[in-house]
Amino acid sequence: MTNQVVAYTPNELVIAQRTVRGWCAENIRRLYRQKQDAQKNVETAISGKFNSKPFKSLVKRCERRIVYYKKIGKAIKLGYMIVPNFDLDLFAVRTSQKKPRKQTSTWDASFNQEGQQLVEGEGRYVDVHPFWAEGERPNGDKTQTFYFPTAFDEEITFPVTIIQPGIVKETTRAMGHKLFDQVGVATGRRVFRADPIVCGRFLDPIGRDKAVTFFIAWWMDQDDI
Repeated sequence: MTNQVVAYTPNELVIAQRTVRGWCAENIRRLYRQKQDAQKNVETAISGKFNSKPFKSLVKRCERRIVYYKKIGKAIKLGYMIVPNFDLDLFAVRTSQKKPRKQTSTWDASFNQEGQQLVEGEGRYVDVHPFWAEGERPNGDKTQTFYFPTAFDEEITFPVTIIQPGIVKETTRAMGHKLFDQVGVATGRRVFRADPIVCGRFLDPIGRDKAVTFFIAWWMDQDDI
C-alpha cells in the first residue's frame, strides 16, 4: 500500500501538508538508524578485512536522503505548499562550485546548469545559463568549431520583465533561505500572457528523475478572468 495524501479544500490541504511533514520526520529517523547500522558495518568490515565499500556507499546514500527530507520538511514549515510536478523553465540553481563542470558541444551553446543537492544554507544561487566561449580544433583536414562554458553568471536574470513586484519580492525571499535546489517558472506562461507561477524544486538525491516541487508565488489580475 502506498502512502497517499488527498486534499479537496484549503483546510484539507493544510492537514495534508502536516501529514507530509510528519512522514518526512519519520523517514529521517529511520534513515538515521539505517546510517548508524551501516557505520557499524563499515567498522566491522574494516577490522575483519572485508570489502567496506558497499557499507560506505549506504552511509552516503542515507546522508543524502536525510538532507532531502529535511529540506522538504523545512519548506513546509516555512509555509510553502507542495504542488504536482510540472515542467519548469529554470532561471536559478544553487551550487557551491566555483565553475561549471567541463563540457563541450559542437552544435549548441546551451549549457543549462542543474545545480547541486546541498544542505540548507550552503552555496549560492547562479543563473541557469553560464557564460560560454567559442573555440576551434582540428577535425581531419578541416577546423571544427566548438563551445564550452567558462563561468557561472552570478547575476540572475528573471525570465519575465513585466511582472508584479510582489512576485519578485517573494521569489527573492524564498531564495534567501538557500533551501531549494532549483527555482523556475511554469512552462507555457507566454501562452496565457499572465504573470508567471514561480516554483522551487528539490531534486531526489538517488535520481530516477524524481523531484518535489513547491509553490513560491503567483499573481492574477481579476480583470483577466
